[in-house]
Amino acid sequence: MGLPTRLSPSRLCALVLLGLGAGMACSGSGDDDGGGAGGSVWAPTTVPFDPTCKGCKELGTTALPHVGEVAVLRDERVDDPIAQWGKCVNGILDCIEKTKDETACVASSTCPAACKGDYRAHLEQLGRSDFDARWLALKAVFVSPTSRCTASSSAKGQVQP
Repeated sequence: MGLPTRLSPSRLCALVLLGLGAGMACSGSGDDDGGGAGGSVWAPTTVPFDPTCKGCKELGTTALPHVGEVAVLRDERVDDPIAQWGKCVNGILDCIEKTKDETACVASSTCPAACKGDYRAHLEQLGRSDFDARWLALKAVFVSPTSRCTASSSAKGQVQP
């Protein structure tokens, strides 16, 4: 990955939106790794989140109003449900930036098969596949706190000031 860099406003915005999605998912009350009804869609955790962030690498820095210079850190080894969800969603977003084809990006993503099926089912339920429908389906499946494909409720406390 190279040396940490100054984050562009668009990449910082994407990271903030991912964090907000994780925060919404973390507000659920379920105890399963799936974050909602239907059970867990995520693989079992083999490397848990470490709140001390000993294995973290700096992704970059940015200045925030009323806060000052901040560093965005990430531990690539963690594979708990929120990390799996982050890789899933980030992969979709990176693909969309290149191809502008949300449906193909979900289909080719590393996301669980159940989530890909939920996306297709949501599009079918909407009865259309235009741009607005594709984004509604993405939000419903990967961001909604009631979806089984959001980050885990066990992720509380993973965003540290």
